[in-house]
Amino acid sequence: MRLRGPHPEGGVRPRLAAQASADGRLPKRGDDRGLTTLEWLLIVAAIAGLAALAVVLVTKVVSDTGDQVGSLSPRLAAARLQAHEIEVEASKLTPDDIPDRKTYNAMIRKYDHECERLGILYGDIDGIAIHFIAPPAPDWPQPGDSPQLKKDILRMNVEIGVQMGFGGDPPQGGCWMTVHGKVFTTCCKRFNPAIRDALVAECTRLNIFRRCEPNIQMGPRG
Repeated sequence: MRLRGPHPEGGVRPRLAAQASADGRLPKRGDDRGLTTLEWLLIVAAIAGLAALAVVLVTKVVSDTGDQVGSLSPRLAAARLQAHEIEVEASKLTPDDIPDRKTYNAMIRKYDHECERLGILYGDIDGIAIHFIAPPAPDWPQPGDSPQLKKDILRMNVEIGVQMGFGGDPPQGGCWMTVHGKVFTTCCKRFNPAIRDALVAECTRLNIFRRCEPNIQMGPRG
């Protein structure tokens, strides 16, 4: 008696394989590949989600910082403008306005108070600091000086020390304004060698350089 083989679509082996696959004991190759792809999709999706979250956080920080800088900039500009106006006003003083040391000291106190008021007016700006820097005055008349020398010394203090000190580029006297250490004013940001050289030349001409030398700013300020 001749035995026949199982039907191509039926028989014992196909049924056993199907049952094993259904029970999970014999996963198909196609399922392995599908599970791996799903895992990668989940990983990629998680990375994309984290990247999107990071972008949102960075954008928010940049936006907040931009808003803060934008709100401070007009205030800083206003403070700097008022500080510069003090320097311009002081640079117009003449020897007649400052006839002696007492008047000079009164002028220093006046502008010192004005810079101090700026610091109070703009004190809401975080990290701002404003203080007055007096212009150079290398010497003052001393007992025994001739009347002409006394006049020349006072003229030097005003025409070079005050006028050039407040009106130079950059000024060597005025309101020194910083925000967290960064300079936001024209005064004294850089050293002005022209003022020093003019004072040295005038003191030398008047033959009082030894008296002037300790009081002349010989190097960069700050």
